Amino acid sequence: MKNNIELDAPASDLSDTGKVAADKTLRVVQRFSLAMALFTSSISLGISVFAGLQRADSIEEQVWSVATSVVAVLCMHLSLMLCRFVSRGARCALVALWLLATVVVLRGQVDVLSSANMHAADKRAQTVPLVAVPPVVTETVGRGLTAITKDIAKVSIDLAHVEARRCVSECRDVRIRKVELSAALAALNAEATEAKRRATEQDWLRDQASRAEALRESRRANPATSMFAYWLGTTETRLDLLLNFVCVLVLEGAACAAWYFAIPKPVRSSRVAVVCDRNTTVPQREAVASIPEATPVSRAGPSATHVATVAEDEIFENDAGGSSIVSDDDLLVKKIREAVVAGRLRRNLVSIRKFLGCAQSDAIRLNRLYIARFGKAGSPRPAPIS
Repeated sequence: MKNNIELDAPASDLSDTGKVAADKTLRVVQRFSLAMALFTSSISLGISVFAGLQRADSIEEQVWSVATSVVAVLCMHLSLMLCRFVSRGARCALVALWLLATVVVLRGQVDVLSSANMHAADKRAQTVPLVAVPPVVTETVGRGLTAITKDIAKVSIDLAHVEARRCVSECRDVRIRKVELSAALAALNAEATEAKRRATEQDWLRDQASRAEALRESRRANPATSMFAYWLGTTETRLDLLLNFVCVLVLEGAACAAWYFAIPKPVRSSRVAVVCDRNTTVPQREAVASIPEATPVSRAGPSATHVATVAEDEIFENDAGGSSIVSDDDLLVKKIREAVVAGRLRRNLVSIRKFLGCAQSDAIRLNRLYIARFGKAGSPRPAPIS
């Protein structure tokens, strides 16, 4: 009679499908990261080139300034990614270089955004029409009202003296003098009226020009920034600088992160990877143990158990012999299997923890390895007594 003990490994199709799905997801993430890295780096390079052009005057100075800005951007974006491929000492050097490049890049890009804010403010101010102030308003035309008032007072006094005279005869000279003073007083009054009108007009034009200038200055301010600055108790200039700095940090942070994930991490061989690969590639085996038909009842169970144990041990040793590395988990799984076959252990998490004195996470891992190698079959039961 043949006793077939099937040692079924878990279906490799499911694990292979999960691995393929994980690989596809990783490729999608890497492609998306690469596209985002190229997009953000192109934006950062454009801003840095513009900043380099603004910092210089002549063509030669602009060329060197732009070259410095481009090198700083490339160094900032690629330094963190290269840290994964170099030794620890080189990583420290790359991190220091990244910090210096960050200062250079942030300074140039913040300058560009600040200039853009100023140009936008000038454009908003141009929407207010200019009030043309004629030169008459700024220049003094004719005599002032004070001088005219003094002349009026003098003529009025002279006229009062003339009128106070008493004349016995015709007093022709007195009448002529009185007429002259009256005419001079009328002319002075007319001149004073004209001076008042001219002063009023000049005041009105100056007021219109002042209002237009105040409106132009108010249009220069960004309404949203002004409101937030008022709520935060700070000035609009400081808040603009802070917002520009935040925008640059978001752009450069996204670029550095995208480049970091765009290139796959180098694969390193490890003992755990070898063990897992060996466990997942164990083929389905069938151990055939010959059990005599006529066997005493008292020895039937132990004999079958002993034969099965020997067969399982041989299979385990043959599987492990293909690799020169035997992990601790393999030894523990072998120990659990021997205890289960001998009937000293029931395969569950509580029994494994008590048997090995390990943590819950270790018991879960060993239980999964046991199921992957020997299947979900429980402890072998002794043969019934016939």
